[in-house]
Amino acid sequence: NTRNLNQNLKGVFHSFKNTLFSIKVVLEQLKNEYQADEGAEKIQRLEQITNNSLKSVTRILDTFQEVRIQPVKRNITESLNTAIEKVITDDIKLHKNFEDNVFVYFDFYHLTEAFTNLFQNSIEAMRSVKNREYVLKIDLTTEHEWAVIRIYDNGCGISKIHMKKIFEPLFSTKSRHNNWGMGLPYVYRVIKAHLGFINVDSTEGEYTCFEILIPRLKGGQKSERNE
Repeated sequence: NTRNLNQNLKGVFHSFKNTLFSIKVVLEQLKNEYQADEGAEKIQRLEQITNNSLKSVTRILDTFQEVRIQPVKRNITESLNTAIEKVITDDIKLHKNFEDNVFVYFDFYHLTEAFTNLFQNSIEAMRSVKNREYVLKIDLTTEHEWAVIRIYDNGCGISKIHMKKIFEPLFSTKSRHNNWGMGLPYVYRVIKAHLGFINVDSTEGEYTCFEILIPRLKGGQKSERNE
């Protein structure tokens, strides 16, 4: 049933994406023909909404794809740092504590996208709280046969009622304008595809911490680098 639902939703979002692309084309034509300042400002706003929606729908369609990983041996810090570069901005106070030489068999694209989703989720949770310094802590350690990644933010937190539902497809407590509840289910599928586990600890109004465990390759030095 879930597979059939995904196929139907995938078709809906493809249609939605085609509609948005058509709107984008018309807006480009209008920009060249409409000269009044007030009208140009409104066109620019419509263009911004369309572009944001296109990006969101494209990401949603990516999450509907079956997660087929092609793992290779790599240092997992490469994936974490790439995800950080994608989404972390100057208003976020970032603390990194990465153990050196943590090698894992993983799919670089999917795992990086999963980390990107988690970081973006943390950023949105923090920005929903006003008058607070935004702190994001990312730790990478090893424990026995596991690489352990902990992602802590001091955002709005998750209520106990919602905690059990956050990995369910289409569940979201955010506005539906650009959030469709597919980011965390995708993260869950990616971690499971890597034979890993993901846990969450949160207090509403205070913090959220995601903990990810992925099987690691033993060996290599274990010195720590703090930033």
